[in-house]
Amino acid sequence: MTTRRCLWPCAFLAIVVLSASTLGFDSPSNTRTSDIETANRIITTSKLKAHLSFIASDELEGRDTPSVGLNLAARYIASHMEGYGYQPAGDNGTYYQKIPMTRQRISPNAKLKIQAGEKAAEFAFGTDCVARGSNANGNIVFAGYGLVSKQAEYDDYVGLEVRGKLVVVLDGFPEGMDPELFAVEQRFGQRMVKTPMNATTKPNLARQRGALGMIVIRDPEYTASTDGQPSPFQTDAQAALARETARLESSQQRFQPGVGFDLTADAGTRLCQALGVNLNEVRAKINETKKPFPVAVDATFDAAIIMTDKVYTQNVCAFLEGSDPQLKEEIVLFSAHYDHVGVLPPGGRGPGQAGDAGNDRIYNGADDDGSGTVGILNMAEAFAAVNRPRRSLLFIWHAGEEKGLWGSDYYVKNPTKPLDKIVTNINIDMIGRNSDDKPENANHLFVIGATRTSKELRDLVFKVNADRIRLDETDTGNFFMRSDHFNYAKNRIPVAFFFTGVHKDYHRVTDEVQLILFDKMKKVLDIIFECGLEVANRDTRPAFTGSGP
Repeated sequence: MTTRRCLWPCAFLAIVVLSASTLGFDSPSNTRTSDIETANRIITTSKLKAHLSFIASDELEGRDTPSVGLNLAARYIASHMEGYGYQPAGDNGTYYQKIPMTRQRISPNAKLKIQAGEKAAEFAFGTDCVARGSNANGNIVFAGYGLVSKQAEYDDYVGLEVRGKLVVVLDGFPEGMDPELFAVEQRFGQRMVKTPMNATTKPNLARQRGALGMIVIRDPEYTASTDGQPSPFQTDAQAALARETARLESSQQRFQPGVGFDLTADAGTRLCQALGVNLNEVRAKINETKKPFPVAVDATFDAAIIMTDKVYTQNVCAFLEGSDPQLKEEIVLFSAHYDHVGVLPPGGRGPGQAGDAGNDRIYNGADDDGSGTVGILNMAEAFAAVNRPRRSLLFIWHAGEEKGLWGSDYYVKNPTKPLDKIVTNINIDMIGRNSDDKPENANHLFVIGATRTSKELRDLVFKVNADRIRLDETDTGNFFMRSDHFNYAKNRIPVAFFFTGVHKDYHRVTDEVQLILFDKMKKVLDIIFECGLEVANRDTRPAFTGSGP
């Protein structure tokens, strides 16, 4: 009897399985294989190169935060996500989560006003001076050449109280004194480097003594133009107007206080007349004695330098709802930062060195993080084409990572989807090169953060990878805290950060598309896609079991 009762259910089950196979319904393992094959066809080197050729093009001018170039990149990403069928997950039914910021720039109408008793003088930006820093007012002191040298037994600051004051100094050096005597040794990494003293570095000596800033009275050569080229004064003025500083409106960080002016020689003469300083006497005494010649002044200043306005940048957010009635409430987050560090202003200094690339001043950021930006864009296309995962997917391109993880910081404080529903953050930053550009690292990939946040996630990544690529969990550069996944880990969300390592073009203008290893990118993205697919379809969410930050 027992055997006979089993015949009908068993026969029925066999018919169902046979029918399912005949009608084309796949088992879960067949579905996974089919999804991986589909993704493999969609994630291609040609698409990655096409996307990156736009994202890292000169036309986007280094995608600084905020900038027109970054806005163009956001529109490019959003238009593709709309085409792939993703829902907007930003503000007010858009793909953009607006981030309010406060921006400061040098005003072309900046002025410096001096009051010394009944004498007054005024100096205008672009005519008399180049300005930098913030609005300020206070007292003025005169400090000769503004130099210090133990070897030469020379110190313009001896007996001078400069704390909180604006220090006036002369450009150059006392006649007959070797400038090498005043060079300052500084440590850069493991090396000690001698930094020459000049109009750019003299203010550091004043700041070290608590000064608010410095006025440098430049030599006549500062305004001289040769062979029809702009003078250093004109170049510095142009660079000053191009610089801007922005902060998150919600940030507790404040703009750096301080003020500085480079005055033309003629303007410097007018300043010293107002202050009661006889320039010829000062120079003659110092040149003769090779010792400082202190001159007391009693004057105040008022510097109106900057203009402040409110601007916006944005995260780009797109959502694909899952297929499971219950699990679709949970979310797998894929992220990359689509910003970089912008353009080096004329006569300016920025991250890395620009000199080795001739006149190139654009930080294209092809690897950092153009590679991650286009990587998750191509992955999003693949996820839209495969069988809909059980969990929902959220793709976020963060702005302002280079400024201090701004975009992810803003998102976790103002989430457009519930943070407690995000089961994993898969973050990609720089996957387009070999670590240190070494050929032996061609089959190498860092995976950072999984061990610290979720053993289950870590084991899943290693199981998916098998032996396709050499996974490396070391983090000697403390990269766990240096990309956007960190802000999600702080909120007890398991994270896996994929990264192929730094190289000689990191944060240099030479981080260009032609150096990207697109075959390696595809190999890495195929593995990351499968990791995301596994997290999206597993029965349970990876538990947060690690120590986190």
